[in-house]
Amino acid sequence: MRPNMGAVLGHPFWWSEEQRLQLLVDVSDRVEFEDREPDTSLLQDLESFAPAAVGSNWGASMDSELIANLGKYRRYDYTCLRDLLRVVRNKRNHFRELPESLQQLMGPLPIGYYRFFSSRFPMLLLAVFFFATKHLGSDDHIVKYWPNGNLQYAVFEKPFENATAAAVKGYRGSKAGKRCSAGGVGSSKCTAPLNPMMGLPPSAPRPTLAVNGVANGSAVRGAAASPNPAPAAVSGGPTKSVSLQEAVAAAAATA
Repeated sequence: MRPNMGAVLGHPFWWSEEQRLQLLVDVSDRVEFEDREPDTSLLQDLESFAPAAVGSNWGASMDSELIANLGKYRRYDYTCLRDLLRVVRNKRNHFRELPESLQQLMGPLPIGYYRFFSSRFPMLLLAVFFFATKHLGSDDHIVKYWPNGNLQYAVFEKPFENATAAAVKGYRGSKAGKRCSAGGVGSSKCTAPLNPMMGLPPSAPRPTLAVNGVANGSAVRGAAASPNPAPAAVSGGPTKSVSLQEAVAAAAATA
């Protein structure tokens, strides 16, 4: 089954960093207090994406200065996707209150800030996006991300689900999954599998995509006449050169 053109052009692959960041923040606001609800199934659904999105322990991918700063204000569970999204939201909203050294490390807003997280968690955006299309498709605060409806993105879900099946399998019944859905915090231990989409531990270098010899997809965006800035630059990993057609096909096949 092929995606229609509306689904292709509306895919997060083409979004600006600002829009990508806003989705993470909006989903964070939507799920933050789900552990207080009688039915915590929505939070459990979110956490089923955690192994693919952030691996076994997102704290291991963070700089020590940021980890120290996080502990000053609240406790975070480094195995919970919900808690990482809250970090994204809270530090974005209070960015000017961060120490200057952290502002330089994580900024500037919004592009540098989004790239800080996307370089450490390459599958975070897609995991949150597919969680939202599947479970928040008609939510008043989220529906703005798919003006033509969320169902058109279903064609992209199956490849993503197949690639992450090993990590997601059994996660709801794991200690980490139960702890997250119950609202527990504070533990940095988790037995969930590493990110199956990358096959790398959180600290390993990430691959960089080059389109027609231009790194990080800027050629794709230019060819699509998109006003959005280029995606995050990720150093330290191998670079793969592909054609424009291959890049668009990759977005449809692997997203």
